[in-house]
Amino acid sequence: MENFHVQFPNLGWEFDISRVAISLGSFKVYWYGLIIATGLMLAILYAYKTAPRFQLNFNKLMNCVFVGLVTGIIGARLYFCIFKWDYYFTHPIEIFYIHEGGLAIYGGIIGAIAGGLVVAKIQKMRFLPILDVVMIGFLIGQGLGRWGNFFNQEAFGGNTTLPWGMTGNIIGSPYEFDMGDKSKKFPLFSEDSQFTDDTVMTIAVANWLLQDRSKPLPSRGDTRALSGSLLPLMHCHLLY
Repeated sequence: MENFHVQFPNLGWEFDISRVAISLGSFKVYWYGLIIATGLMLAILYAYKTAPRFQLNFNKLMNCVFVGLVTGIIGARLYFCIFKWDYYFTHPIEIFYIHEGGLAIYGGIIGAIAGGLVVAKIQKMRFLPILDVVMIGFLIGQGLGRWGNFFNQEAFGGNTTLPWGMTGNIIGSPYEFDMGDKSKKFPLFSEDSQFTDDTVMTIAVANWLLQDRSKPLPSRGDTRALSGSLLPLMHCHLLY
């Protein structure tokens, strides 16, 4: 399904959306892919501006990033398939059907870090400063990429009475596994995006206030620590 009907009953909003951003004959560009690509470009721009302050070579950093993207996708797919192994054990060829969906963010993070670490070791780069830069890039992509879930009509929470609760022709609660339930659902993707953006702003402002911007930044792990602490708290808060 590529077209959806969405409603925000308490706000009086009602409209149709499409997963497809651009269609040229049989060639289609989906909003999800377009948003993810935009997030990636913004993350690269951030790395380009920030890498010198961490005494990192930008070209070598990009080698780590692009290899990490590939291994991240592989890790995300494998992580997803492992938790559905009863199915994929009998349909192994479908492991490669990545175009049909089925990626897990935790596997993606593990795969990306592993791939980036290998390339960093080969290039004799310090890995901790790389993480300081890449973590913010990841948050930028995560915050923007969550809106791809809106266009795909996925990543909803449970039933809600909040004013911004939404419903539509396929929206259902993942906790109830009832895709026919027309109750208003919590827009989990929106809150996740907002919290991620707030985390980026908090780290950016903290670095701006606490650091001497005329000197290279020491890799004290501030970015890694804040990101690693706030993201799990965010997901616990949103999910439970």
